[in-house]
Amino acid sequence: MSNEIRETSSSIPRCGAYPLDHKTLIKVGGFALGMLLLSAGLGIFLGNNPGIIAYAIGGAGGLAVLSVTIWSLIDACRQHSRQIAERAETCKKKLPATLEEGGVQKPKEQSPKATPEREALKEKLKEINAKIGEKSEKIKAMADAYVSIFHPLPFSKYPRQYPLMGYGCTVCHKPLREADLFKEEERKDLYAHLYSPEGYYHRLASNHGQVLSYKDDEIVEILTTKDIHLDDSPYFKGLTLDGRYIIQQNGIRGCVPAAAIMIISDRLGRFIEPEHANLADDDCIKRIIAEHNLSVRQSTVGAFDELQSALQQHGPACISVVTVGGHEIVIDGVTEKGVQIRDPYHGWAVVVTKDAFLKSTPFPISLIQAV
Repeated sequence: MSNEIRETSSSIPRCGAYPLDHKTLIKVGGFALGMLLLSAGLGIFLGNNPGIIAYAIGGAGGLAVLSVTIWSLIDACRQHSRQIAERAETCKKKLPATLEEGGVQKPKEQSPKATPEREALKEKLKEINAKIGEKSEKIKAMADAYVSIFHPLPFSKYPRQYPLMGYGCTVCHKPLREADLFKEEERKDLYAHLYSPEGYYHRLASNHGQVLSYKDDEIVEILTTKDIHLDDSPYFKGLTLDGRYIIQQNGIRGCVPAAAIMIISDRLGRFIEPEHANLADDDCIKRIIAEHNLSVRQSTVGAFDELQSALQQHGPACISVVTVGGHEIVIDGVTEKGVQIRDPYHGWAVVVTKDAFLKSTPFPISLIQAV
């Protein structure tokens, strides 16, 4: 805001109503009241005499005073109206040119900001339009370019998978940026591709789609799995070599039921389809365990030896960590290499360093086990 707008000098009248001239009204009113009292007294005093004349004089005086009073009020109101009009004109002159009548800010017309990403996408789209003529291939290439430039996944040397946006996810799609770079007839097809199950909607729907659950340098080993995929489930990923179930969470925020189903499947010896959930908690894990006729064991451990003892006695446990925000994983054991976990976010079994594990969930740690 300019200094001109912030100026509050007394030489500039403030926007608003002016008060009436109270001093003038008090004087006129007092004079009128005095004249009325005088006229009334004079009329009473002269009333015993041939008093018609006296009454006439008193009434005339009262009417005169009343007339003066009314005229003074009308004049004061006119002056008040003139002052308001002058005040409004003064305030209007002080407003910047960008304010329309009524005080609504008029948006400035400007061209889209030339960011490096925008320029890179513009060049990539020129290249695509020059080389590709078939519609579906062009849309796919445009989507690849758009996502890789505006929504790049962080680099990982490991083959990570990411959860799609599930039915239970209450997240909003990010709007298509730089839409003016695409032709109007292309935009609808591009949206349809971006948000299809085969497209990129898991990366456009949430910040969860753009982070790593445990960084590369925090991972000691990716455990070998038996690649046993079920045709009717996109969530079952296989078994570890010692027979532990690995499940991909069925939504960006579906980690809790996926972790619960992993420890239940371990106990039952068969795969259980995870339910859809959004931002579930420990009560959800306990309910799912109970629904499969298993008992819940909840405990707290304060050191690695206590943790390993509990896992050896009662099996794998669900624990809460902070990696992709609040997150639920399964912990299988503690070794010299580190901590063995199953992470439903990437749908894998890995060993992470003890430092990385404690960074994500310091002691004391709450365990939930199915027994």
